[in-house]
Amino acid sequence: MKTVLITGARSGLGLALARTFLARGWRVVAAGRQMDTLPDDVRNNPNTTTIELELTDDASLRACAAALHDAPVDVLINNAGVYDSTSVDSDEVVTTVGDISRVFAVNAIAPRLLAETLLPNLQKGGEHVVVGISSGMGTFAQLRGCGLEPTSRGCDGYEAVHWAYSASKTALNYALLAFGVLHPEIKISLINPGWMQTSIGGKDAPLSPTECAEHITNLIIDHATKLPAGTLVDHLGNTMEL
Repeated sequence: MKTVLITGARSGLGLALARTFLARGWRVVAAGRQMDTLPDDVRNNPNTTTIELELTDDASLRACAAALHDAPVDVLINNAGVYDSTSVDSDEVVTTVGDISRVFAVNAIAPRLLAETLLPNLQKGGEHVVVGISSGMGTFAQLRGCGLEPTSRGCDGYEAVHWAYSASKTALNYALLAFGVLHPEIKISLINPGWMQTSIGGKDAPLSPTECAEHITNLIIDHATKLPAGTLVDHLGNTMEL
């Protein structure tokens, strides 16, 4: 039985991915905060292992690896992420060094450190895949699309307003691709799930986490033919410009 470790598995896309992989016969390591509130259908599945994980705490990252012992991990999905709004219901973005640093720590730094920490487990797995759940907001193509040119003084695009989140996803892309350069035996793939009905995307988003999870799971399970290494694709597998 193959094993996938999913961060941020308690809700949203992470929870939907856990359910989908379980339905496909995989063993799921569901990692995240407050895992005692993980819905019963996932928590009580015999193929589920839960790990309490605080991504911004070095000791928690090490404890995650220790909890796995020497067990192989076929696929690591770095799904957990935070937005740069002051609250879920607010359009105001964070402005302090501490709050902005946390966005980068969760979205970009921790996924790289977790991949490094779990490298022995990934090397023992049969698939050797690390996935970063990225965003179209983190691409230079998207920023250019809102009218920003090298000589411009500003940009009214949504991505430019939410620059901290966008830049953290750009950093995620670079951090994981750089990890792949150092460890060529590990396949690095970046996936933009699209605008979803989650705490970040809001209820008006056109895509459901369940729908996106089905598509992303298909890409990962058939990664040899459907998921290219070292690039960004959408949830249907279409290549996107970084």
